[in-house]
Amino acid sequence: RGCTFRKLCCCYYGCFCFVLLAVVVVVVILVATFEKPDVQVTSASLSGLTTNATVVSMLLNLTVRVENPNRWPIEGTVEELEASIYSLDKGAADGRGQTIYLGVARLPEAVPVDAQSQTNFVVSTTLAVAAGP
Repeated sequence: RGCTFRKLCCCYYGCFCFVLLAVVVVVVILVATFEKPDVQVTSASLSGLTTNATVVSMLLNLTVRVENPNRWPIEGTVEELEASIYSLDKGAADGRGQTIYLGVARLPEAVPVDAQSQTNFVVSTTLAVAAGP
């Protein structure tokens, strides 16, 4: 009448099924409530403009905002970010003109993005453009 192997197996499998069901329910809830985080460049500024006979250089600061509307446990870290920088001529007939590649801005260090948060960070680079015809 005590604890038999059959009772032990039934208890074990019952607990396993309960835990599995709980995990499935949690995953379904997380997937159903997930909202895509929004990433925007909120500002760009140039400073430290210097020129000489061959090169024009300047410091470019891009402010990036990541809005994570999700609740815990959906949070993360921006570990790498690379932005190619181009100059466009808005005054051209097509509103774009000729694109001129200026350089690449990279994130210097990882940035944590918490749940239900707005995270702002700055990506900076020094741009050097060859002066010429």
